[in-house]
Amino acid sequence: MRRDKDHRRKLRRSVTYPVTAESVEGKIIACRVLDISETGVRINLADPSAVADTFRINLASGHEYNRICEVIWRSRDEVGARFVWQDAR
Repeated sequence: MRRDKDHRRKLRRSVTYPVTAESVEGKIIACRVLDISETGVRINLADPSAVADTFRINLASGHEYNRICEVIWRSRDEVGARFVWQDAR
């Protein structure tokens, strides 16, 4: 079924900047944000299966802005995730 409209509740902003995804165990994976909203993010990376179902995304250098994410979907080279909460680390 083809969708002609995007029915998301929050507007997504197209961006392109490098970030890291970090597992609970501390494994860090380099990736790139493709779009972001108040409620979630779409990231591009070489191996989407390498990202845990729940992970921390470090959105700024020095890790001053982090979000805990939950994977909603995976494709060949992307992951869509919703923000679970903001980490005050």
